Amino acid sequence: MTISGRLAKISLLTETLYQKTMSDFNILLDFIDRAVKSRKYSASTASGLKAALKLFKPELNKEELESPSLFKENIDSIYRNVSLKYGKELSAASLNTYKSRVSKVLTEFESYGSDPTKMSNWIPKTRLTQKKNAQKHSDVNNVENEISSNTQDSHAIPHIPSNSHKIELSLRPDAKISIILPRDLSVSEFETIKTILESLTPKK
Repeated sequence: MTISGRLAKISLLTETLYQKTMSDFNILLDFIDRAVKSRKYSASTASGLKAALKLFKPELNKEELESPSLFKENIDSIYRNVSLKYGKELSAASLNTYKSRVSKVLTEFESYGSDPTKMSNWIPKTRLTQKKNAQKHSDVNNVENEISSNTQDSHAIPHIPSNSHKIELSLRPDAKISIILPRDLSVSEFETIKTILESLTPKK
């Protein structure tokens, strides 16, 4: 066997071993981290993508957890389950945004995730105009505002239902927050809030 043939075989074996050791849901999170290190994703983009994956993860079966390609193939039926689960907490626009983020990760992982050379040659699509850039940020901000605690005007006095708790916190001298939660907050609702807050947390 020639030297080039041996190198090709080693490359194939290395790729196969990587797929076997990372053939589960975590391979997608690992791909996002590698994309950040390679400057393909910004830290904020990576945070949003991971939050979307975490929202979808509980709805995956064993086979889908172990196969990103099967996850991608069944994305529409998985999305329906996510919509049924979070339909009361999140709007259709918010849910669609999360689906788009998940689809983005799955598609780009399929194209660039298994081969370091492909990752190196990957040129992310850039925004063509400042207007599109501003619109994208506006859409993301609208989603984040909608799925976080309802923001009230600082001069308005919100109505607090009798079956709710109001929590006021002073994070720092110039930053205060108010949270209104139902007294009968369920575990699943708590997990939803936790997932949303984690998606808004800056990466360390």
